[in-house]
Amino acid sequence: ANLTLFIVGGVECLAVGWVYGADRFAADTLEMAKTKLPKALLWNYKLVVPALLAVLTVQAFVSTATSKVHFPPYAVALGWCLALASALPIPLLAIRPLCCPLPYASEGLTSPRERAGLVGKLAASLHRLSRSLSFGASSRGASSAPAPSGLPPELSTERADVELAAAREVR
Repeated sequence: ANLTLFIVGGVECLAVGWVYGADRFAADTLEMAKTKLPKALLWNYKLVVPALLAVLTVQAFVSTATSKVHFPPYAVALGWCLALASALPIPLLAIRPLCCPLPYASEGLTSPRERAGLVGKLAASLHRLSRSLSFGASSRGASSAPAPSGLPPELSTERADVELAAAREVR
């Protein structure tokens, strides 16, 4: 169990520190939480923690391989399958954006605030769609339905209205 935790933690640190970028992570944290991260923490994400987790992973693997307790082969195979089952989503989710781009990637949205705006537009669109598909909803009342509470009124966009019209045609 420790081996999988070390691998997952190391991959997360590498993803935040190197793939997403420690500077970008710090900028997003500053924008969302209004808190500036210390440089030492960013260096920990990039170098210190992945190195320590790599050492711990090797140590856990060696101690497992050189254990004096002998299990039947089927038990060892089952143990490895269970351990890898929790780590298998990592490469699969890493490959997914190469095959199927994320919805906001084509929009060119890079800041968390812009991505949150896209999510809000989708939520307003789904709200209008659910109101139009509910029992007893007239088509006239559904199109003039207000946005869900807490969402700004500018979330009713032409794109959402086009999607709503297309959903009505399917119905």
